[in-house]
Amino acid sequence: MKYFDLHLHPSLKSSLCINKSAWDTVKINDDAPEWLRGFRNVIDSQANLSQTVGKYELIVAPMVSLERAFAKNLLIKNILPKHSALNHELIKDIQHNKVSYLSSLERDRDTLVNSIAQQPQNVVLVNKISDYDPNKLNVLLAVEGAHSFKHGTTDPVENFKKFKDKHRVFYLAITHLSREEASTHAYGVKVKVGITGKNTDEEFDDLEITALGSSLNFTPEGKGLTPLGARFIEACLNQPKDKITLVDIKHMSFYARQYFYQMRIARQWTKIPIIASHTGFTGTSLNGETFVRRMPPSTGHEITRLKFWRKKGLGNTMFNPWSINLYKEDILTILDSKGLIGLSFDQRIVGAGKIYPEVFSAKELLKKDPLSLCYYISKSSRNPDKNRYECWNEVEVGSDNEESFKDYLQDILEGEGDLPEVSSITSFINNLLYVIKVGLLHGYNGTNGKVHVWDHICIGSDLDGLIDSLDFAHDKYNCVNALTIDLLVEKLRVDIRIMAKYDPTFDYQIQDIDNKLEKLFYANGVNFTKKFLDGTLF
Repeated sequence: MKYFDLHLHPSLKSSLCINKSAWDTVKINDDAPEWLRGFRNVIDSQANLSQTVGKYELIVAPMVSLERAFAKNLLIKNILPKHSALNHELIKDIQHNKVSYLSSLERDRDTLVNSIAQQPQNVVLVNKISDYDPNKLNVLLAVEGAHSFKHGTTDPVENFKKFKDKHRVFYLAITHLSREEASTHAYGVKVKVGITGKNTDEEFDDLEITALGSSLNFTPEGKGLTPLGARFIEACLNQPKDKITLVDIKHMSFYARQYFYQMRIARQWTKIPIIASHTGFTGTSLNGETFVRRMPPSTGHEITRLKFWRKKGLGNTMFNPWSINLYKEDILTILDSKGLIGLSFDQRIVGAGKIYPEVFSAKELLKKDPLSLCYYISKSSRNPDKNRYECWNEVEVGSDNEESFKDYLQDILEGEGDLPEVSSITSFINNLLYVIKVGLLHGYNGTNGKVHVWDHICIGSDLDGLIDSLDFAHDKYNCVNALTIDLLVEKLRVDIRIMAKYDPTFDYQIQDIDNKLEKLFYANGVNFTKKFLDGTLF
């Protein structure tokens, strides 16, 4: 089988390194301290061009500018450059605003484009349907984060338009992982190093590695889409067919997503599909299925936390209830738009581990505002059915006071942590079967003018996007990547049937499992993208 991926970063890591192309392997050096080598499953190359060519027919490569919140991170700015090819001077320049976000975007783009030019017999950069060659690795550009077009005093939207004049851009994610101007983001950061006095390596005495960040720059602020964000969406959708860029709702806050859904109706853009490029699911509906331990205070703080009850999935799995994931209503909106949902390989996204309270911008948690998540939570009982929800593995940390707030998330080295007897691949299958069930229960079965849900899902792995990828048999050093994806497909061929038996009364339509896996890993994404390129998608 050839493969498709809706969200894969073949050049991001190499673009941040010294003298690396997208063909080269990025890795933590063998002489690095043992605790740092434990990050290899995140830092080492997962899907560069060498790893994808010959296996994949089409990948969507989102260009992204490393945010300053990351460049200020101690692990990234001081430690990794000593034990890898990461460019210390570049990171320092990003941190101190000596390199614009647009320049960072162009560096990622140039790294990829120049690397493709080295082997035109094997790889092609696709800007139009006539460029497509099924015998090569086809690469189509996207952009993750509208912040990537900021450059001095210039207009970022105009910079985006100029970029689109040079390249066909499949989709734009309006926001990413830190505070930026276009939209409030959904909380979900990656790495934190704090001073704790627990590390025994002399070179890095007093360092502890934890899974996500502590900087307030990673916490959401504001209220939904801003006028700048609306201008970006206008530049995406209010275009001729050959200039349309799809909107990726990944990373948008719940509030911002609701605003966007209303905006596309008001502007009559409903025939243009919606993308969720690399996602998981909360497992809940907004209609009486989303529960928190307590409601947040209504005033007095810039940020606040919601402590969710987790919805149980199939077997011993549980969902990740953070709003970076999609609610049932999000799924139905995307299917109604005839859009595409990419399933992430990120362990935390698919719910394979303990969770922590989610951080929100307090301005978005208004109980009487129908765009707010609290509007729906306040209508639910605070005492859910314990047979369907659990909270035992939720860890309460931090403070409601933003000045003292720290989000100490789980230690990667001590096990970002599968749930007992649950592998991350099992959690992935739980997410897959959930989206299928939601679609089929609501009539998305290919009849009565509705699409079939099995035709509108694909892989959006986020490989090489600094994720802790799915692992095989609880082995964090034996992870799913571009080289091992065949093994994942073989495992899913068996395990999907096993998981479906936990819900014996529902027909997931997996009798022809080989056909369904081909749709998921290849056909759906390729067919959708070709329609985008030839204009028949709209």
